[in-house]
Amino acid sequence: MNLPLTLAMLGGRAGPMLLMGVLLPSILILSPSLRRSGLLSVWCLAAVPSIFGLGMISSVTNVALAPPLFAIAALGAGFYVHRGRSVTGLALPLGTLAVGAALVAYFSSGHGGPEPMEHWYERYGLSKATADALTHIFRKTVHFTFYGTVGLSTVTAVRRAGASQGEALRAAFLVTLAVASCDELRQSGYANRSGSPWDVLLDLSGAVTFVGLSEWRRVKAR
Repeated sequence: MNLPLTLAMLGGRAGPMLLMGVLLPSILILSPSLRRSGLLSVWCLAAVPSIFGLGMISSVTNVALAPPLFAIAALGAGFYVHRGRSVTGLALPLGTLAVGAALVAYFSSGHGGPEPMEHWYERYGLSKATADALTHIFRKTVHFTFYGTVGLSTVTAVRRAGASQGEALRAAFLVTLAVASCDELRQSGYANRSGSPWDVLLDLSGAVTFVGLSEWRRVKAR
């Protein structure tokens, strides 16, 4: 591994994604029940290299380490699918969380800016003001729904591993906060993006809504 390149990457635009790749498994490991499941270590082999690799590929520089990371991720993903057959209750929510984190690693860069959608609306005859408004509404809806799914996937995985309800809710809050904060932190480093603490609050409100509705349905079904 090229140490100077790695150090440069830590201080560059991929830095927040490296932070997210460390925080996510660290938060999940805090759950003794999930840690004992045996699937979490396999999840790390698939999710963490994907987060690092996509974070570097979507940055302007620091892409040299991406191929070996993706090779590790491919092996980890195959093993994860194999192991997940015997742990079906955990495989889907943890897999959803891994895919979500990988998407954030790529689209939190300049590739996730609003310009393509705005241009698409304008191409169909809408004014710039209308295109901006529709794009803003759509993107905020995606934020709310995406992070609602992140929170729901986390609480489902931790709860199915046998954790207490309080432990599952705490993990969902911390995971959502970590991913959303790293997402916004990275966006602040691009000219066509803007990191905002208000978006973090929107993301957390999506998680609270999705998890709250899930808990309400669960209690009602008893």
